[in-house]
Amino acid sequence: MPKMERGPVGWIWCVIRWDSMVEMSAGRFSPVRRVRGRSGQGSRVVGPRIPTMGVAGVGSAADVRGRHEWSGQGPWRRRLSPSDKRDRETLEVIAERGRTRVGGVTQREGNRILRRTLEQRGVEQALEVVNWLQQREWKPNLISFSILLAKVARSIPAGPRLSPQEKLKHAGLATQIFDRMVTAKIDADVILYNSLISVYARLGDTMTAVEILRRLEKTGLQPNCRSYNTVLSAFASFSTASLEEALAIFKEMNERGIEPNVVTYSTLIDICGQRGDVRICFEVFSSMRKAGVRPNILTYGSLIHSCARNGYLDAAEGLLDKLESRELASVQCYTSMIHGFTKFNKLNKAFEIFQRMCERGISPNIRTYTVLIDGAAKAGDVNLAFQLFSSLRRAGLEPNEITYSTLLHAGGRSRYLDQAFEAFEEARKVGKLPEERATFLGLVDAFGKAGDTDRALSVFQGARTAGVSIDEPMMTSLIGACSRGNEFQLVWDIFEQMKLNGLQPGKATYMALLAACANAGELVRACMVFDEMKRSGLPDEVAYNALLIACGKARDLNAAVNIFDDMKKSGIKLSLKSYASLLHAMSDKCRDRRGCKGELSASQSFGGTG
Repeated sequence: MPKMERGPVGWIWCVIRWDSMVEMSAGRFSPVRRVRGRSGQGSRVVGPRIPTMGVAGVGSAADVRGRHEWSGQGPWRRRLSPSDKRDRETLEVIAERGRTRVGGVTQREGNRILRRTLEQRGVEQALEVVNWLQQREWKPNLISFSILLAKVARSIPAGPRLSPQEKLKHAGLATQIFDRMVTAKIDADVILYNSLISVYARLGDTMTAVEILRRLEKTGLQPNCRSYNTVLSAFASFSTASLEEALAIFKEMNERGIEPNVVTYSTLIDICGQRGDVRICFEVFSSMRKAGVRPNILTYGSLIHSCARNGYLDAAEGLLDKLESRELASVQCYTSMIHGFTKFNKLNKAFEIFQRMCERGISPNIRTYTVLIDGAAKAGDVNLAFQLFSSLRRAGLEPNEITYSTLLHAGGRSRYLDQAFEAFEEARKVGKLPEERATFLGLVDAFGKAGDTDRALSVFQGARTAGVSIDEPMMTSLIGACSRGNEFQLVWDIFEQMKLNGLQPGKATYMALLAACANAGELVRACMVFDEMKRSGLPDEVAYNALLIACGKARDLNAAVNIFDDMKKSGIKLSLKSYASLLHAMSDKCRDRRGCKGELSASQSFGGTG
């Protein structure tokens, strides 16, 4: 057995006999460093050590493993306490549907299990853990429900990017947790109410957030600064409340004797900037200084952003110079300044700020590049936008959904369709397709005009994968793309699928169908589409002209004359384009005197005499 000896004060180490190397080679020992004692002095490697936990005379490592369970590896190995083992066993029980029993769970242990489940498996699984523990006579307390609500709030991503279904899911979880707390006859405190306010603030439901604040006041509890800051943050993140409402919340806060902090003032400056009132931004900043609250980088960042977005570029640049002189300028301040210059079509000035930023050793982030890409696209320099996209990849940054959306929107409005499609395929591969319908609509339309039906269909499929709502304009653009690509069977398949999905065809859809019929030379189908259009009360001079062009391409002069007569009977004012369409049909007929013998006359289909 290894011999345990004590050295200087504060040290414990193992002197291993060389004959124990045989045991080590069999896997009973592990080579580790000497144990650091309470004195905190350094140590050196002396050979294999058994995990003695500071107790001399313990047997081999195999003996220790036989009596205790261990967690971690190397110097971080520690013996699991009974509560740790119980946590682990409880989670295994939940995963394996109650195969092992755990009894005697204390209040503290139950909350520890709840925290671990929230970290590993989410809120829904944690609620199942609560149910399981309650069956074993464990009762959740106020801390338990506060932990659950705080996790729901943290799981909601910032910004207005949630779908209605996701919003309902998070709101439903918060309501379920609060109702269970009420059922358990547990009185909520300010911390729990703040978590509940935070849930609805992150969801953008500012009205419900204010209602919960009022409910907090009615219960006799005193709201704190965080309660009001959370409501104001909802006003800043979502433009659903007016500036007057935000100022009223701020005034109420002062009347209650709650001192605003730097977060309060910074958020209020941001709200004023979003509503376009820079004068009030500086008034809030001045009152902040008078109240003795010292502004920080967050405050200056909000002030620069408010000035830059509203065109006060000189004032914003002056604030940035002040921060630079104090070595306080951050990447957010520079990005806000760049965004202001790109918004007002001063791309050269934006790149000057970008250069200043890089010279000071501040690395641009993904938002900085996204703002520059958007500015280049708005200036019409799409090639520069794609160059910036390549630069951010070389800088080791990963594009997000907003970056891809900005780049694809720019590519769809230009001739750089190959690069746009490469970016689209990359976004689909990494699972970062944007959720904006306008981006996909622009790409489908762009590829359709280029006659690239395959890419248009690929983008359409990507929109469905990203969960974008497929509406009538999207289907119409796809019909136009297939028509230009001479995929006429796909045109009718898409139209039938559109009606099966309950989408009502509009005027643009019928016009796209008429153009497809004209390109295919299918006058009979064109007349059927026109009849359906007439039943919907949609035809006008443009529709009649499209039908006249279809008659010309089908070499059916009789149908063209009948349609022209029907135009006059319907009271549609004839323009020069209408006569031009009729002449076009007559000239096509003159080129081919064979007419439409052997086929069903389209004029009969339309109701003419033939």
